[in-house]
Amino acid sequence: MSNTCSEEVANVLITGNGFDLHHCLPTRYCDFLDVMNRLLELDTAGKLQNCLYLAYVFGEQSPLYNSNSMIKKCYDTHRNVIDCTPLDSENIEKMVNGVKRNTWMKYFMENHFASSGWIDFEKEVAEVIGVFRCMIVRLNSKLEENGEPAYVEEIDVSRGDYIVLMQNAFQKFFDEVSGWHALRTEYYNTKGFANEKIYCSVNEKKIAMKLYQDLEDLIGILDWYITEFIQKIAVNTQSRNQLFAKCQRVINFNYTNTFSALYDKQNERDIFYVHGSAQDDNMVLGINDDETDQLGSLNLSFVEFKKYYQRTFKHTDYDYDKILPNGGRYRLHFVGHSMDITDQDILKLLITDKKTSGSIIYYHDEASHRQLIMNVIALFGKDKFEQLKREHKISFKQLGPFEG
Repeated sequence: MSNTCSEEVANVLITGNGFDLHHCLPTRYCDFLDVMNRLLELDTAGKLQNCLYLAYVFGEQSPLYNSNSMIKKCYDTHRNVIDCTPLDSENIEKMVNGVKRNTWMKYFMENHFASSGWIDFEKEVAEVIGVFRCMIVRLNSKLEENGEPAYVEEIDVSRGDYIVLMQNAFQKFFDEVSGWHALRTEYYNTKGFANEKIYCSVNEKKIAMKLYQDLEDLIGILDWYITEFIQKIAVNTQSRNQLFAKCQRVINFNYTNTFSALYDKQNERDIFYVHGSAQDDNMVLGINDDETDQLGSLNLSFVEFKKYYQRTFKHTDYDYDKILPNGGRYRLHFVGHSMDITDQDILKLLITDKKTSGSIIYYHDEASHRQLIMNVIALFGKDKFEQLKREHKISFKQLGPFEG
């Protein structure tokens, strides 16, 4: 492993999903959903058994080649690998069966949001959880009035929240009675016997556990997707950009092993997986902490969705002193990271650390350049942002196109 002396400056690569996209790998969540939709179509047509090679899904004869620009780019770049790479039929079947019964997969496939970022995926999960929590509060207030199971009406929540609750994906939580939707009685706390039951309150924990188990199942499906459709491709097409070769340490916000597969085959670099990895089966995919995590309003029913909980449970909590050891000097290179506020805790530490001599934030094009500047301003505020610029602690640089 590499050692860093106090006299030298070590280059540290910080990768986000854009790093995989730079290597022409379809790792956007819309790519994931498109592939899952394609597998379901094949299953419905009785052709899933034909899905033996990557080319069957990514190749020129696949509908995805013409409808998904990232998958087309992936195939055109890596066709020599894709054409001869087999798929594990057992994993493919597990993915399809998992998608069919998963609440979150149904929800996202029904809506298929235009945005391509996993951050937006996480924000949408947070919004759905917020909708359920508002519903639970309202139904509990109704129970206080009459002690009977309550219907979910549009007047109970906002119009947007009501539309979310009535999605097909969430119908396992409701019974339709005379045109009204009632929370199923299994999700209530009751007392009494048989026909004498009194409905005391909504069982918030039971609802949360069902939603969380489906999120964990979704993570398993994503794990299989990365294993079958991503990591089999990233094996031999390195970028000519010397930046990746000269970095001694890597802080990886992705679930993929793209960097190690291409640039660290001898296991010579320190690589830290902040959100876990597919290969270690400990992926963290959840939501950020909010006011409900503060001691005065602590609510543990949905705590398992929170990233800080998952990092502890899945043993991915990063030891900051190992990421940037004391006694060293470091230059940070952010490639493909959105610099979004969702990762503000570690991003602020990295950029403002006294051991950090400077941070270069790489952008793909002018649109991403503008967005990155806005995100960094949101991270630090205007005054701190300008101070970091004056002190040459941050700068922006275009990465350039991928050249294999």
